[in-house]
Amino acid sequence: MPNPPQAALFAREFGDMLYFTKPPRAVQKVLFAVLAPTARLLVYKGSYPEYLKREPSEMIEVEPWAIP
Repeated sequence: MPNPPQAALFAREFGDMLYFTKPPRAVQKVLFAVLAPTARLLVYKGSYPEYLKREPSEMIEVEPWAIP
């Protein structure tokens, strides 16, 4: 789990795709709106390009699901 400032930026950057289940969404919006500027001052980012371009460390082959 990321620390609160990192979580605030992560949640704001990816809020259209996912959200934390706790605290309630309304509380998250207020809390993260307050924490995000502090996180930026501490030089946190919502995502880091060097990790987005990284290849997976391993691949696992899985069997396709059987259609009943």
